[in-house]
Amino acid sequence: PVPMMATHRNTDVITANSYSKSVLRAVAEQLVTDDERVTYFPSFETVSLSNRNVSWADDFVHVNKDMIALNVERMVNAFTGNETAASAILTSTAAANTESAEALLLAERAREARASGDYEFFDAHADAAEASPAFALEYAKCLYEAQRYDEAFEIAENDDRLEMQTLAARCLIATGAAEKAIARIRALPLKQLKETDHWRVYVEAASAMKSEAALLEAEREWVESQPRQKGLAQAAVGRALYVMGLNELAADRLVAAAALPNRNVATVMDCAACLCALERYGEAQDMIDGLIGRTDWQIRRIRRLKRRIANALSQDADQT
Repeated sequence: PVPMMATHRNTDVITANSYSKSVLRAVAEQLVTDDERVTYFPSFETVSLSNRNVSWADDFVHVNKDMIALNVERMVNAFTGNETAASAILTSTAAANTESAEALLLAERAREARASGDYEFFDAHADAAEASPAFALEYAKCLYEAQRYDEAFEIAENDDRLEMQTLAARCLIATGAAEKAIARIRALPLKQLKETDHWRVYVEAASAMKSEAALLEAEREWVESQPRQKGLAQAAVGRALYVMGLNELAADRLVAAAALPNRNVATVMDCAACLCALERYGEAQDMIDGLIGRTDWQIRRIRRLKRRIANALSQDADQT
């Protein structure tokens, strides 16, 4: 149910999102109809047809953790024969509806205004941030994007929501207070959080400090708190080390991350570039061989890397 935020098609993203979800649901139904062994579990409907304040996180983009837990428990019970009712508890509708329909509509308009860079809209409605957490989040993001970091920090610093605390840390980095940003991230209940954005901000802050020790500490804490995210930690820290010119340390991490089944194109490109910096061109060629870029920028970078590798290997061949 997570909505699309952008589309490459020449159509409004709302229309594209509706079409995308409809196609996926239709395909699922076709599979169920064609094969009696296949069953559809309605997690999509559970989220999309429930009260939005119960189903969604503060950004109204990601599904609430409690809703995820409820859906998973219901699914497990349904397919294991457990007739016990799901024990996961959702925030009550009454408790969730802390904002008026007018406030939620204003927050929705704020998201549109931020996407279009309409900063005048936020300045005209700035007072709404005190009464509407949803609007406050969009306003703080808008201020950050406008490089009005002190104002964004003032809104975010005392807001306990994860996204706000992460944004506050980004503001600190932008104003040269990377150590304070790390302290703010480390104050979060890291072992309980499955998201990754705050960890990336931690790595960003350590990189801003140009501190090898801080980067390695960020990697250690990330992996200890969330062992399943080790590959993500290696990729993020490896890239930061590469940017700092610590290529040997970077390569150790990027090669490991790029070898994972769920590797992404960006990590492989970073790994190949790092190997080139170490003049390990054969390994870089093996790494990037068959890699397909998903964006114009990735396609261009892959071409540049291939040319660099080919030229280097050609020179080595001439010398021998």
